[in-house]
Amino acid sequence: MYRARVATADVPHSARHWAELDLLRALAGALMVVNHAGVAWLPDHGERGGLDGALTFVGSLAPVLFFTVTGIGRGIQSAPGGASRPFRAPLLTAFILTLADATLWLSPTQHLGMDFLGFIALSTVVVEIVNRTRWPAAVAAVSALVCLLLRYVVAPRVGLRLGTGVAAQGLNLLVGKTALIATSYPICPWLAYPLFGSLVGRFAARHADRIRATRGRCASVLAVTAAVGLGLCVVMYQHHATFFRWGAMSFAYCILGFAAVLAGISLVLAVVRGASAGAIGALSLPGLASFVLVPVHYAVIAGLHPESLMRPGVTFPLALLVLVPVVFGASRWIDRRMKALASHGRPLPTVILLTTTVALLFQIARADGPLPLRLVTQLLACGLFAFLSPRRASRMPTPLPSNQVV
Repeated sequence: MYRARVATADVPHSARHWAELDLLRALAGALMVVNHAGVAWLPDHGERGGLDGALTFVGSLAPVLFFTVTGIGRGIQSAPGGASRPFRAPLLTAFILTLADATLWLSPTQHLGMDFLGFIALSTVVVEIVNRTRWPAAVAAVSALVCLLLRYVVAPRVGLRLGTGVAAQGLNLLVGKTALIATSYPICPWLAYPLFGSLVGRFAARHADRIRATRGRCASVLAVTAAVGLGLCVVMYQHHATFFRWGAMSFAYCILGFAAVLAGISLVLAVVRGASAGAIGALSLPGLASFVLVPVHYAVIAGLHPESLMRPGVTFPLALLVLVPVVFGASRWIDRRMKALASHGRPLPTVILLTTTVALLFQIARADGPLPLRLVTQLLACGLFAFLSPRRASRMPTPLPSNQVV
């Protein structure tokens, strides 16, 4: 069953535009840069502890925020009064994201997989389907709860025999009990984050005026709630709980993820309340720039080799103070150039799509495709977003399409 669309006048456009979303994207992007730099530059991939290890670990929360923002944006747009759009729009978004994602794992021996951008593609389609049901909020809440129950209640207790067959791998992709090759984000419990985000987005759209009038109070309530969640994590850590998310997410890390989401929302509410418009703009990562950041930060981190210069607790934090602004600045610059090119003509999308396809076929034919080829292919996918809809380029989604897309 599909719910009827309510007239757009029921929820004004201003209720669907939030500066907080751009700030959340920026926070997630900064965490991604920190984590990948730590893994690439630090001894033992940043697992030795200390300040360097702590920064690397906190940076690992980037996908949690990115996936949640995906849901928040679509929840805001799909709340009663949101603009209706054909289902082909999220499907096209998912297709482009999947093309970009394939550059991370496609090889002569690996033809199926799902990494960061691929999971965003999946989340985009799932949240869209949920938002088109008769009771989207209830369906999102129940679905998120089912994801958590499958991963942490059902999977550990039913003795699933997860082997190498297609059925076994498909089951593991669903429940996320053990790691799979070329699959960083199993459906459970990761899908709970964008589903939770869609609930937050719908609530924000319905109560926009009240939230904006009481941003400080809302930030305080969320900060206290996040502190309770972090306190629970401290207790679990003292009882030797494992905080791990790669391949198969632990229960302790899942709780930490939700606490981090609440803390992040609290932070951006406080920033928007207290900062000037210029400061908010400088701190934000809007539109296409947050998609471009993915290949850009990989290129910058891979192109630098400061390992020999690292001194525990000193060099790495200082390097991050330079690295994050450089990556953000480059991403914004490429974003502007793509939008400028998009205004000059429409035959370019076909050329870009063909070039991307050839690049992916090259990866299938040749093992260990060169990093520059993979990064250029991801940038081409970014270009598809801009070129396919020049008029909407200024409000294109991040790698996590959080606003209306093409």
